Amino acid sequence: MTASQQLLETACTLREEAKFREAYGLFMLAASQTDNLLEKAVILLNAATNLTQANEQERSRSQLNQIRELLGSMNPSGFSKDEQAEFVRVTVGIEIEEAEVLVTEGKIEAAIERLAATLERYEDEIQEPGRIEIYDEIQTRRAYFLTDLDQFEKATLFWKRQKVVGTTIRFSFFI
Repeated sequence: MTASQQLLETACTLREEAKFREAYGLFMLAASQTDNLLEKAVILLNAATNLTQANEQERSRSQLNQIRELLGSMNPSGFSKDEQAEFVRVTVGIEIEEAEVLVTEGKIEAAIERLAATLERYEDEIQEPGRIEIYDEIQTRRAYFLTDLDQFEKATLFWKRQKVVGTTIRFSFFI
């Protein structure tokens, strides 16, 4: 295992232990150690999720904007198929994390609306083979948010619409 991989593994362990600020620091260190911009974006998205969990919404938003700018500097048409899929995951992941920020601020309805808009905006990209888990992640989050509003019947509809049945859904950026 490389030093970078060890760093990321330690950051993930800290996140699982709810040590979000410490995990954030390690993710930022790991991001500084890679020259691969797409890999850096993935790691920075992990860092942003820790800020959200640490109730640092403004810092999380700022981090998400930086990731968006980083993605904007890339040319995904030159990416391999796997890199293009990862680019879409990170792009959509930014919007999912923005919805999570809204939830931490008590704006659950706005978060649900954000995810609906995300689903509509990226509908074509996430229907491609190898990306359907992105659709399922969005639907899963919408269902969770609806249950927070005690709208269980609507939440059940989202669960039934999932494309990957019986699979644990997890974005690749959640290392």
